[in-house]
Amino acid sequence: MKKIKVGIIGLGRIGRFVYLPLLSKNKQVEIVALCDINTNVLYKTGEQFRIHKCYTNIEDFLNTPIDVVICAVPFWQNYEVSKKVLKAKKHLLVEKPMALNFKNAQELVNIAEKNKLIYMVGYMKLYTPAVQQVKNIVASMLREERSNIIYAESQCFLGRWYPQRFNAKFSIYSQNNKPRYTKEKVRLQIPNFIKLEEKDYYLNFVRRYCHEINLLRFFFEKEPRIKSVIKNDNVLVSVLDFDNIIVSFICGEINSKNWLEWFKVYLKDGWIQLRLPMPLNRYDRGEIEIYRNDEISYPKIYKKEWAFELQLQHFLECIKKNVEPISSGKKSMMDIKLIEDIFREI
Repeated sequence: MKKIKVGIIGLGRIGRFVYLPLLSKNKQVEIVALCDINTNVLYKTGEQFRIHKCYTNIEDFLNTPIDVVICAVPFWQNYEVSKKVLKAKKHLLVEKPMALNFKNAQELVNIAEKNKLIYMVGYMKLYTPAVQQVKNIVASMLREERSNIIYAESQCFLGRWYPQRFNAKFSIYSQNNKPRYTKEKVRLQIPNFIKLEEKDYYLNFVRRYCHEINLLRFFFEKEPRIKSVIKNDNVLVSVLDFDNIIVSFICGEINSKNWLEWFKVYLKDGWIQLRLPMPLNRYDRGEIEIYRNDEISYPKIYKKEWAFELQLQHFLECIKKNVEPISSGKKSMMDIKLIEDIFREI
């Protein structure tokens, strides 16, 4: 069987310590080329994985014989890099968020559709086995006992991104070769209607909480109406209406090494609760709790594979079968639209 030729752009934590090891053991693919501005990391990684085509220039990288690109660049570069990849007619898996505004997201989808490409956004939480099991439970309830659902909520309080020991192990950039973050340039990608004092908050929100927005749309399979938005210096609360099912989304940050991230559906006779796994912890599969008719249960989570691995398998399968991914660009751009609509209400 002909192998899929893959190139990776961005050799930070996700590119180097997630996608490269997963791809290197996948017999369906051949890693042909790497691209990163950090020459030290680039050439050491190429040597480690025996990849000889290593580029600091994206145009040179895209001229190599690759079919697929995995993009794990800093989030503010996703739009610019994705546009070049899709125009070069390469299938693309890009880390979230796909863009910082809906107009740019829509543009990327249009390019992908014009060139008949598989374009997928890396919402790896969708592929978490616990999420897939809860999705099936909620989908069944929406079909068969919708009237039993009275309310739902999603909460995400982020702790520190990585424990100190994780940072020490995986910090591969020195101060001299980090990708340049120019606040003024990044702010140009933020929608014009966002007030100046809210721009940094919007940037943080679209970067960090697009996962939760995506999960809500995934669970309820509808585009919601926004009922209200409340924000202060510590939290943002959005009340959404998914076809007469009221859902609240509450988000903020806490000074903790842990993240508090869960989703809960309240029923007339109980609840269904999902605790999402800690990020980048391949051994934490999350937890499902079901309480109905005064009985509580904790369904076994059957799949043991890491969400990143399942996501990658899905992407490659979509390329082989030419089918739309679960987290396609076309579906994912509606997350950006909903985030913009939430901020219009602030």
